[in-house]
Amino acid sequence: GGALQRDDSEQRETLACFTLHCCDLGAQTYPEDQAWAWAQRVLAEFTAQSNEEAELGLPETPYMQNLHDQGNQADLQIGFISYVVEPSWSILASVLPGLAFTLDNLAINKQFYVNMLDSVAEERMSELSSSECDTAE
Repeated sequence: GGALQRDDSEQRETLACFTLHCCDLGAQTYPEDQAWAWAQRVLAEFTAQSNEEAELGLPETPYMQNLHDQGNQADLQIGFISYVVEPSWSILASVLPGLAFTLDNLAINKQFYVNMLDSVAEERMSELSSSECDTAE
């Protein structure tokens, strides 16, 4: 427990490794436009992997499927932020308070994806309502 001991080489190495890991996962702590650009790159990579798995007859990684759908994109990013990035970066920012601003970016980016998911849901509900009206006529 306790505070970080700067003269403890094992603690410094652990912090360095954890910081590196957080940086590897940290694109969603960037400003919104940069975070979205990185998300698009990752989504393209996941889509390519899922397609290759299918072509090779391998089981497709479930969370990498159907990422052409904005609802799935938003859902994936919300989960990634909530269960991976947010907990890791919260710990890192508590040890390195100068990184607290990254948590603000993270909250803004998470809200962007929540809004995207809400927008997709509203669009789908509207389409459903519209199609029900068409069949009722």
